[in-house]
Amino acid sequence: MPPSPHTPSTPPGPSAGPGEGAAFRAALPWLLFTTLLFLVNFTARTLFAPLMVDIEQELGLTHTEAGVVFLWIALGFSISMLLSGAVNSRLTHRRTITLSAMILGASMATAGLAPNFALLQGAVFVMGLGGGLYLPSGVAAMTSLVEPHDYGKALSLHELAPNTAFILMPLLAGLLLPTCSWRTILTAAGALCLTAGAGYGLFGRGGASHGAPLQPHVLREILRRGDFWAYAALFVLAVGVSIGPFSVLPLFLVNDHGLSPERANQLLGLSRLPCPLLAFSAGFIIDRIGPVRTIAAGLALAGAATVLLGLATGGWLTAAVLIQPVLTVTFFPAALTAMSHAFPGAQRPMSVALIVPLGILAGNGLLPAALGRLGDTVGFGPGFVLLGALQFAGLALLPRLRGARGR
Repeated sequence: MPPSPHTPSTPPGPSAGPGEGAAFRAALPWLLFTTLLFLVNFTARTLFAPLMVDIEQELGLTHTEAGVVFLWIALGFSISMLLSGAVNSRLTHRRTITLSAMILGASMATAGLAPNFALLQGAVFVMGLGGGLYLPSGVAAMTSLVEPHDYGKALSLHELAPNTAFILMPLLAGLLLPTCSWRTILTAAGALCLTAGAGYGLFGRGGASHGAPLQPHVLREILRRGDFWAYAALFVLAVGVSIGPFSVLPLFLVNDHGLSPERANQLLGLSRLPCPLLAFSAGFIIDRIGPVRTIAAGLALAGAATVLLGLATGGWLTAAVLIQPVLTVTFFPAALTAMSHAFPGAQRPMSVALIVPLGILAGNGLLPAALGRLGDTVGFGPGFVLLGALQFAGLALLPRLRGARGR
């Protein structure tokens, strides 16, 4: 969450709103508006990493407990995404996006007021519930605005949101923390979520159709497919290598390498600076060389950079911090473009509603918790080395991706 996980939905039905299915340029303002909502949504999940050093100190948390915060967010996200069909089958996708922003805003403000670790855990769990509602409906809104041959470009534009959040949140935290507490920052971010959600509910376009509830016979068909499990495993690896290190890097740089919190957050933000441009360019890369080659390159390069992150010191460590995120960006639009060809009809949105929660729960929840535990015992470095090695192992899954060579 993922970089972010997203995928094309089924084509818009008769209830599609004005302008849906239009040419890419004509749809661009509404695509950007939906992308803005995703940026606000993703802020909730990226803001805790640069604030975690201060949260740890004020609440007296261990690294393990800090990792558990990300696990609660991921658990709530995964549960609500699995149940999102029950919500967006009754509400339109557009209204579901608005509801998601409202839940996120209220729970983030509550997290900023939490007096202890127990209440903080409850607030971030609800945050995850709100965030999980967004993805199926956000992607349905994006793909309802363009023709199928423009899915790659629309999804790559959508990918600008998480990559921009990865840049802005550490830099803003580094700028504000000397004068504002982490509580003030979380409360202000919650107010922003509420405002953006209300604006989208009033003025947004796309996603005027309803989703489909869970269909047991379609679920059985999906679970019998070998490529479903290959996609699920790859999503776990991709979310893990993209978001896992981001979640604990400030702790790693401050506690293991002696950097100041300001310098650590500055590096964290700068490391994501090239990512939005590469995310948007990924659509053209995918159309040129195909999704499978794009996925393979991303796994190999990101694996090597993550191993370096765990082993390096001094200038090499700085280089690893700066290049590792850049090498993870192309996976999500490539994998989801492949999935749009591999899973037909009703299988497509349901496969996403299953695969993405698995990836988020393991890659964005269990992995940061495991890295936090290692940070309390042997240090974060060995965890990064193991994570990088797993990326190389993921290359063995690529021949199982049915539809991965679809254009």
